[in-house]
Amino acid sequence: MSDVLPFLLIFAFTTVGTPGPNNLMLLASGANFGFQRTVPHMLGIGLGHVFQIFAIGILLIGIFEQFPWLERTMQAAAVAYM
Repeated sequence: MSDVLPFLLIFAFTTVGTPGPNNLMLLASGANFGFQRTVPHMLGIGLGHVFQIFAIGILLIGIFEQFPWLERTMQAAAVAYM
């Protein structure tokens, strides 16, 4: 788990800052309601995203421990996709 955690955190924090629907919602919320009333929305999106990525990582670690061949298969599929 300690090997995967830095990658999960880096991925979570970089994807929070990239353009997407959440940032557009925050833009609209800030324009309509102001910064103060948009802060809880920002925190909810950021923390929710980090929690979601962390939960998926924990789930995948458990799956890969039970089925080691699946990790190699997914790696090969990712390489082929790229």
